[in-house]
Amino acid sequence: MKYWGDNKGKLSTRLIQKARWNNQFQGMTWRVDLRALSSDTESASAEDNAPMAFFELGIRHGAVHSPAQGHEQEQRGIRFEMTHGEVKKFNSALDAIAKAIHEAS
Repeated sequence: MKYWGDNKGKLSTRLIQKARWNNQFQGMTWRVDLRALSSDTESASAEDNAPMAFFELGIRHGAVHSPAQGHEQEQRGIRFEMTHGEVKKFNSALDAIAKAIHEAS
């Protein structure tokens, strides 16, 4: 019993990790770059040289059973980009969600 009491936190965390099958969000990185498709200023439109936001979401997949290795977790990233208008629309959606949460609590 002393072992269980002394290592309760570690054992609990390890059991949760082994029992979890769903994906877990690990973090997000982002940057804003100018999208420059053409250096010829006459043929390049304003849309071609518009700023773009690039995002990468870190996802850890749940336990994967492999007979040789037991259980392991696989990490991957989801990458996507957004234009200025898409970022504004996304922010508006997040504001609406925040407002709904605030009103519900």
